[in-house]
Amino acid sequence: MKDNKDLNPFANKQLASIDIVFENYEIYNIPADGIYKLSVGNIKYSFDVHVNGLSKYTTPGEMWTYAYTDFVWLALNKKGMNVDSGWADMFEDEENKPFCERVKANDITHLDFIFDDGSNLYVSVPWEDGNTEFNNKLQKNDIRDDILFIQIAEKQEISDNELKEINDGQEDIYHWDTDEDKPIEILDGGNNSHYCCQCGEEATKELNNGKYACDNCLNNLGKEQQELKEEIENSLFDFGFDNYEDITNCIDIFIDFIKYAKAWSTIKNLDHLDKSLEAINLSIKMKNGLLDKETEEKIKELAQNW
Repeated sequence: MKDNKDLNPFANKQLASIDIVFENYEIYNIPADGIYKLSVGNIKYSFDVHVNGLSKYTTPGEMWTYAYTDFVWLALNKKGMNVDSGWADMFEDEENKPFCERVKANDITHLDFIFDDGSNLYVSVPWEDGNTEFNNKLQKNDIRDDILFIQIAEKQEISDNELKEINDGQEDIYHWDTDEDKPIEILDGGNNSHYCCQCGEEATKELNNGKYACDNCLNNLGKEQQELKEEIENSLFDFGFDNYEDITNCIDIFIDFIKYAKAWSTIKNLDHLDKSLEAINLSIKMKNGLLDKETEEKIKELAQNW
C-alpha cells in the first residue's frame, strides 16, 4: 500500500476547522472536534487568467482558481451543531442561531477547509435551485439524537426518508465511539438544556448575549482576557501612550478593523490575520521609505523572482 503522502497535497495535513459558507455569506466555523465524520467526493479545479488587468486590483496574467466537488457527506456532533456564526454581532436586526437551526434553510454554497499550518482549500458544493434560487435542492439534512447529517450530492436521487434510513443506527455508533451511555440533548428550543458555546458541554450560566457557558470555560476565558489586557497595556505604555483614554481609543480602532476583516475579507483565523497584518505593514514601510536598504533590496529581489 502506498503512503498517503502520494495521494494528494492535502492527505498529510491536519484539519483545524471547516468554515461552512451559506448563500448570504454567513459563515459558521466548525472546529475539528465538532466533526463526527466527513467525506468529500472528487475535487476538481478551474482557473481564469486576467490578461489585461480588469481593474487596479488585478495585474496582467493574474490567475483566479476555483475548486469544486460533486459530493459532500458531513456529520457533526453536538459541539459542531451548536456553533453560532456571530452574525448578529455585525447586523443589529439579526439573531445568532446555532448551526443546527441555520442549516435548515438548505443554502450551503462552500466549504473552506482550514489546516493547522494556516493553509486552506475553498470548495464549492453542488447546487441546484430548489423552491427558490436561494436554497439548494441537492442538500439534505437529518438530525437524530445528537448527530446532524448533511448530504450534498451532484446526482441527488435520495429522498429525505431514504437519508434517514441510511443514517439509522449511526447515533449508536457515535455513543460507542465517544464512550457515552445515553443520548445528549441538543439546543432545539423544546427543552431547558443549554450547552457551552466554547466547549459544547452542558452550560451553567447564560451570558448577556444570550449564549451559554460552563464554569470551566468562563474561568479560562477570564484568565486569558486578564493576560491579554496586561500585554496590551504594557505594550502600548512602552510604545509611548501615557493615559488609558488613548489606549481604549486605540483598542476601539483595532476592534473596528477586526470587524471589517471578518465581514469583507477572506481572513478566517488569527494566523491569517497575523500574516495579513505583517504583509500590510511591510507594504506601507516599503512605499514610504521606512525600510533599511538591505531589507528593501531583498524584497525587490524576491518580487522579481516570484
